[in-house]
Amino acid sequence: TTMAPTTQPATWPILDAATGSLSSPSKMPCYSWSIPAEQCAVGSLLRKIKGSTCSTCYALKGNYKRYPNVSKALVRRLDAWKSDRTGWIQAMAASISKRKNPYFRWFDSGDLQGLEMLQDIVEVCKLTPEVSHWLPTRENAVLTAYVLEFGELPDNLTPRRSAAMIGETLEPASKGPLKDIPVSMVHTDEAPKGSYACPSSKQKGKCLDCRACWSKDIKQVSYAAH
Repeated sequence: TTMAPTTQPATWPILDAATGSLSSPSKMPCYSWSIPAEQCAVGSLLRKIKGSTCSTCYALKGNYKRYPNVSKALVRRLDAWKSDRTGWIQAMAASISKRKNPYFRWFDSGDLQGLEMLQDIVEVCKLTPEVSHWLPTRENAVLTAYVLEFGELPDNLTPRRSAAMIGETLEPASKGPLKDIPVSMVHTDEAPKGSYACPSSKQKGKCLDCRACWSKDIKQVSYAAH
C-alpha cells in the first residue's frame, strides 16, 4: 500500500484549504473524501427504517462522533466544495495526484449531494487518470440523471450502488441508465450466491491487498453485517 510521503509539498496547506482536506481511514488502503452522514439524502430516510443498511450507520458513531476534530473536518469538506466548486475540482485532483496512491475512495462518510457534486467528482477523475476511484452510493437518482444527461462515467470511476436493506440481494440492472453498474450488499450469514464476499471481516476490518470494490469486473460485492 502506498500512503502519503513523509515530506509534504509546501502546497498542501493550500490544497487542504480548498478541499477541506482528505480523510485517511485507518482500515483503507488509500485516502478518501468524506462529509457528514447526516447530510445523506436517501441515507437519512433509511436510518429510520429498522433492518436497513443505514440503521446502524458506522459514520454516526465511533471516531466519527467521538472526536470533535473529525466531525469538524466532515463539515469543512462539504463547505469547501460548496464555496468554490471550480477551485475544489482543481485542488482535489492535485491533492490526490500528489499522494501517489493508485486508489481513491469517495465517501467513507456521507454520500452524493446531487448531480452537481457527481459532475465535479467526474471532473476530478478525468484529471487523475492514473488513479482508480471507487464511489459507493445509494443515490440512484443522481447516477441516473448523470447518465441520461452526460452519458457514460469515466473508465477509472467505479460507482457501486448500495443495497437498502440488510440481507437484500441486489443485482446490477440489465437495462436502462444504470445497466451493469456494480452493486454492493450486506449479509448476515453468507454472501449471496455469485457475489464476492468482502474478506475484511476476517482481516480485522481491513482491505489489506483486496481491491474488489474498485473493480468494474466484480459486479456484486457483499459485506458481512457488523
